Amino acid sequence: MPPPPSSAPLRRLDVARAFPQAHSMGDLARRDALFEYVGFGDRDVVALTSAGPVLREVFADLVEDFCASLARDPDARAVLGPDERQRFRQRLELSEWLHSLVAGRYDETWLARVENVGRMHVRVQLPQRYMLLAMSRVRAALHSALWNASLPREDARDAHVALDKLCDVELALMLDAYRERDVSRERLAALGQLAASIGHELRTPLATIRTSAYLAREGDGLEHLDKIDRQATLAEKIITDILEMVRDAPPAREPIDLRALLDEACVAAQGECTALEVDPAAAEVHADRVALRQLLVNLIDNAQRSAREHHPDARVMVSARADDTDLVIEVRDGGRGFPRQILEKRFAPLSSTRPDGIGLGLALCARIVERHGGSLHAENPPEGGALVVARIAQAIQEGPR
Repeated sequence: MPPPPSSAPLRRLDVARAFPQAHSMGDLARRDALFEYVGFGDRDVVALTSAGPVLREVFADLVEDFCASLARDPDARAVLGPDERQRFRQRLELSEWLHSLVAGRYDETWLARVENVGRMHVRVQLPQRYMLLAMSRVRAALHSALWNASLPREDARDAHVALDKLCDVELALMLDAYRERDVSRERLAALGQLAASIGHELRTPLATIRTSAYLAREGDGLEHLDKIDRQATLAEKIITDILEMVRDAPPAREPIDLRALLDEACVAAQGECTALEVDPAAAEVHADRVALRQLLVNLIDNAQRSAREHHPDARVMVSARADDTDLVIEVRDGGRGFPRQILEKRFAPLSSTRPDGIGLGLALCARIVERHGGSLHAENPPEGGALVVARIAQAIQEGPR
C-alpha cells in the first residue's frame, strides 16, 4: 500500500494543475462533460484537497473492511476465488483509487485509474451491483470521517458536497466499463448473425457460378457464362450493400436537382411511377447525391417488386415535399402491404419476404437517412398497400420559396 501523501494543511492550490488540458479532444471529453454536469469545479478541488489529511486516516481501515465484506459474500467470493495475489492487487488498486480522490489532480492518469477500477470488475466478471454497493459503502465511510473530524462548518460542508460530486462522476466512469462490455457483446452477436446470414446469401450465387462453370466446360458455354456474370454481379451487390450499411462517414452534401434524380432513380430501378410529385420548395435539395440516389432506387425497387406480386401492372407513387428544412419523401405501392412479422423488424438487416430477396434494401435505406440525421418510417396505410416515408434533415436551404 503506498504511503499517504503529506498531511500538512494546504495553503495554496494550483488549480491549473488540477484540470490539465487533454492531449487530444477525446481523451478527457467525458470527464469535462461530467464535471460540468455535476458542477465540480475549483472550489470542490480545494475542499477535497484540504480535507485530504482527515480522509486519509480512514483509508487503510476502509480497504480492509471493504475486502472483508467481499470475502464474506458467497457470490463475490466465488468470482474472486482464493488467489491471494489477486486479493493483494485488489487492495492495492482500491488504496490507490482512494488516495486519488483527494490528490487534487484529475488528469489522464486519474481518469485511467478510475476506468481501470471498472474494467477490473468486468475482467473478473463481478456483477455490476457490487460496484454500486461498493461506492455507497465508500461514500458513507468518507462522509462519516468528515462528520467526526473537527473541521470548520463551512469547510466540512464544502467537503461533503465535493465528495458527492466526485463520487458521482467516478461511478459514472466506472459503470462505462459495463456499458462497453455490453456494446461489445451486442456487436459480436450482431456480427456473428450477419456473417452467418451473409454466408448463406453468398452461397447461392457462388453455387450457381460453380455449376455454370462446370456446364460451360461441358458444352453450351455462352448461356452459362451469362449466368455466371449475373450471379457475380449479385454477389458484388450484396458485398457493396453490406459495406455501405456499416460505413460511418458523414454525408458529402451538395446541391441536387431532385426531380432529375428521381427520374434517374426510376430508370435505374427499371420501373415506372404512376405519380411523381415534387414540391417546388424541394426542387433543389442538399444531400449526399450518391447516397440519396441509392435510397430512392432501393425504395422504388422494393415498392415495385411488392406491388407486382399483387398485380403485374401495378406501379408506385413517389412524392417529395419540404417540411421546414427537412426533405420528406413518400413512396407508396398498391401491393398487399408489409406482412406483420416483417413490419415489426422492417429495418433489420436480412429481413425479406421474397424468396429471392436479400433483405438489405430497407436496412441500407435506414442507414442512409440516419447518416443524414433523419428517420425512416414504414406502415400499411388504411387505403391499402405499403407506405415508406424517408425524412432527410437539413436538406432544404432556408430562404424565400
